[in-house]
Amino acid sequence: MTGDNLFHQVAASGREWRNYAESAPGPCVLDNADQGRYLVRHVPATYYLDDRTECTEWAPPLGEPNVGALHTDITDGTLPAFGLVSPDACHDMHGADACPQQLTATGDSWLHGWLTQILAGPDYRTGHLAVIITWDEGSKTNNHIPTLVVAPGIHHVTADQPYTHCSTLRTIEDILRLPPLGCARTAPTMTNAFQL
Repeated sequence: MTGDNLFHQVAASGREWRNYAESAPGPCVLDNADQGRYLVRHVPATYYLDDRTECTEWAPPLGEPNVGALHTDITDGTLPAFGLVSPDACHDMHGADACPQQLTATGDSWLHGWLTQILAGPDYRTGHLAVIITWDEGSKTNNHIPTLVVAPGIHHVTADQPYTHCSTLRTIEDILRLPPLGCARTAPTMTNAFQL
């Protein structure tokens, strides 16, 4: 695809982004890999032709909780202005042939390991980081999509207003002081509800 997008907005504002991709065999990989664990469709930075140069630099393999791109950025306190973590098919709770059984438990354990590390990192402890955890789809019976917002100043907040993925984009753009794109222009932001 061509055209404006969140990754381009961040780079044009003079800041950096990262799309950390689990099980990617290299940066900005454009084909599925690792026995179906790495799915290019879950790594949105790969879709934008106008941002391919940044993608080859800023869409690195995720690594493991004790080594790799995200681990280094967390421990060094050098997380980018915008970061997106794309779990592989085993940890996104969808599964692939190479994945173990109990996908939900496996995904929960993976998320716990990374979230524990992120919340212990200097960017989070100094109040410079908000974490949004969302799933990409609801169940077969409804389209309610769990979304969690984690930040140092948020404690036991539940939002009553319905939000969409467009609201998530709007919230990220509001936090980064970027103009809203596409459906985010009319979507409600979560910044007020969560005091971001």
